[in-house]
Amino acid sequence: MVGLTFSADKKMRVVADRANIYLSPDEKSPILETIEKGAIVGLLSPGKFKFSWYYVSYKSSAGVIKSGYIQETTVEPLFQAQRIITIKGDEGSLLSYAPLSHLEPALWGASKEKIISFEGEPESQRRLENLEVLEYNRSFRGYETHLEYVFSDNRLIQVRLELWQVAGEKNGALQTYDQIKGYLQEKFGPPFEDSVNWENPTFKYDELSWGYAVSLGHLNYQARWISANLELRLQLRGENKSVLLEFEGTQADFREVAKKIARGGSFHLN
Repeated sequence: MVGLTFSADKKMRVVADRANIYLSPDEKSPILETIEKGAIVGLLSPGKFKFSWYYVSYKSSAGVIKSGYIQETTVEPLFQAQRIITIKGDEGSLLSYAPLSHLEPALWGASKEKIISFEGEPESQRRLENLEVLEYNRSFRGYETHLEYVFSDNRLIQVRLELWQVAGEKNGALQTYDQIKGYLQEKFGPPFEDSVNWENPTFKYDELSWGYAVSLGHLNYQARWISANLELRLQLRGENKSVLLEFEGTQADFREVAKKIARGGSFHLN
């Protein structure tokens, strides 16, 4: 279990007589701790997992702050909870997609076992010296996705996400980019860099065709966030009537180390 060195901003109170903390969002998962009624836990993710589980921090019987999953029925929020989203598969929002909803301080430094506990077994794994990558390929909300978790000495240092689709003239990919950018801005503040680049201005004054312009490589969007601990990049670009939405989050101290791992995605633009 990953030790936490921070306090979650949003708190929840245990309302059941006793509540179990599980390793995974599943009653068959190992129980990490049982806590009493009235205990306070911290909410570590804005999403609910498998409809009815929260990912929380808690104080163990040894006095150490740890994290795990607790059932929704055993706790009550001590904050306005209208914005909590449910992670439930293809019906959900891209903003609830696990790599995005897990962008919390507890994620960085997590072990492979921790990531596998909520992502499942990877389709493939790669290794280079002390670096290792877990790879997942899925379909989600009309996108084909490629997801990578990069570890150094079994500590998560980078998350990479690619979402691609064949694009028509609609602006769905632009709306998705704006949604994710807004979500990241809400969590991490205004981006350090924020650019819109026209390589070919043919459709510049036809706003309804901007999504098509992206798919042709005429237009691309980029945003970057830099903090003391993280560098986040978001990019939307295209080629040959396909669009690629890329997200990458890297621990600042490992930016150069992470560059040793070549991208393993099945869809690449030059």
